[in-house]
Amino acid sequence: MTTEKLEPLKGHITPVRTVQETRPTFEFGEAYVAQIATRSASQVIKVLDSKYPRQTDQYPTNHLRRFAKYDALPAHLQEQLGPIADEERENVKKNTLFVLIPPPLPEREHLCATLAPYTPAAVASSTKAEGGDGNCNNGDDVRLLTTRIPLQPPLSAAQAEKWTKELWPITFNPAAPRGMVAPPPQLLRHVMQSIAGSSSGPGPGYYISLARKVAREAEESGRGRGVGCVVVDATGSSSKPVIVAVAGDARYAYPCPVQQDTEEESSPQRPNIREQEKRGPESHATMRAIEMVASQLRAASSSEHEQSSAGKPPTLTPPLTPLESEYYNTSHRSAGDADAASVPGYLCTNLDLYLTHEPCLSCSMGILLSRFRAVVFARKGRLSSGGLASEEVPNNSSSREKQDSAPDAHAQTPQEAGDEEKMSNQRQRNYYGLHWRKELNWRALCFEFVEDDETGNIDDNDHDSGGQNDDDVFNA
Repeated sequence: MTTEKLEPLKGHITPVRTVQETRPTFEFGEAYVAQIATRSASQVIKVLDSKYPRQTDQYPTNHLRRFAKYDALPAHLQEQLGPIADEERENVKKNTLFVLIPPPLPEREHLCATLAPYTPAAVASSTKAEGGDGNCNNGDDVRLLTTRIPLQPPLSAAQAEKWTKELWPITFNPAAPRGMVAPPPQLLRHVMQSIAGSSSGPGPGYYISLARKVAREAEESGRGRGVGCVVVDATGSSSKPVIVAVAGDARYAYPCPVQQDTEEESSPQRPNIREQEKRGPESHATMRAIEMVASQLRAASSSEHEQSSAGKPPTLTPPLTPLESEYYNTSHRSAGDADAASVPGYLCTNLDLYLTHEPCLSCSMGILLSRFRAVVFARKGRLSSGGLASEEVPNNSSSREKQDSAPDAHAQTPQEAGDEEKMSNQRQRNYYGLHWRKELNWRALCFEFVEDDETGNIDDNDHDSGGQNDDDVFNA
């Protein structure tokens, strides 16, 4: 193959955080806290679960402790109890617990009647003597306190500790499923190890290098921007990862033939001729690669599938460069691999995608709809029009982006203070993090490939423009 001597890039992959991690939004609800006798704890749980079943789908509670001792109560709850004499405080610590009643909250009077048999005698007598707003004066003197609780689990131990001090005792379980927020740690580690490469196959540096090679072919042919991608099957029956398809950008290839008169293209009268004639996202490298995979699956899954006279499976996006043809003609998965890896109706289940640039919004959604396992794009290929990044480049001290007043908008500051001209020319970029959004019904793992020679001085708007240098927003 022509790529046997391809030099892999040196670097490493790093996970792209989700928008739920970078811009977390938490909901809080009102809850009751009741003081009960310690020895009645098990009975109280049975009664509460029987009369007020927990709605865990709407109000998850695994992160909330059901009971707390006096010393573990946040300050505002201790204040609601009012002054307690030293002797009485020791009795409270020893013989009472505080139980949490999360939302949806029952009627206050009904709850008081339910808990009345389990009220400590000492608290009951104290309540009768003092009175106060915290009492339920309906014949069943039960002390109910109120607090706010988080309706979603914490994202870190520090956050759990903060909520414990301010709201109610919270637990943090790093191994607990949190699929709506971020990839489970075990899954993330497994896929990272799979992508990082081993003796069984090349690593991400090789695939990014191959993607750049096909990107150069696309640019030099005049058919598209300098954008390329590689599709890899790392989970099939083969002992080594299999390159399923490679594709370059072809936005200028159809419907018009490639312009040969370069002087006309750059003339003042027609400065943007190529941008005016370009095709849409269906001709981007990512979408072309997905179509090639679809063609291979059609050919592999049906013995009666028609072939062209050259023996190639028909495709709406035929290979346009030597490198695309090389892999398109030799890298078919067997029918067994296709059936095992594919879910009916989806094209790219368990496949990985390597890109020279961060894909645009349309291609990012195409990646999700095709059910790719993971996406890896070069950090040097970050784009202001991309759909996967969820935050500024980490540890980027010279190109720091600050959050705008809009929740999903981030504006960039100039690389040097006082550079007003650059500030005025900076574009805002939105961080969508489409690879793992709780609103979507499918999620893919996403990684950036960071080359060893990168200094961290990266500006999302100043990255490789795919072989072009114009003022238009570049969509990969």
